[in-house]
Amino acid sequence: MTSRLQKRGESPPCSDGIHYHQYAARVAQGLGYTKANGEPTAYLPPGYIYTLGALYRVFGESPVVAWTLNLVLAVGSMALLYVLAMMLSGSNRV
Repeated sequence: MTSRLQKRGESPPCSDGIHYHQYAARVAQGLGYTKANGEPTAYLPPGYIYTLGALYRVFGESPVVAWTLNLVLAVGSMALLYVLAMMLSGSNRV
């Protein structure tokens, strides 16, 4: 099954994280948002992929870079949610 999918330029089923890494690595290498065969794609939303690709270009293609980006995004989301909750509740503790 894998070889049939690869001949068509598709990848076998796997974790989303692998797809994000592969696409971001290709962006970091200057190949754009493309599949392994060079064909342009829109398989996943591009915002995260381009952000991760830019960080890969600066810091190298490492899972630590992706984990750090995810941590920053999660903490930022929690902080924004906290501020929103305080604003909606009318609390002065922001």
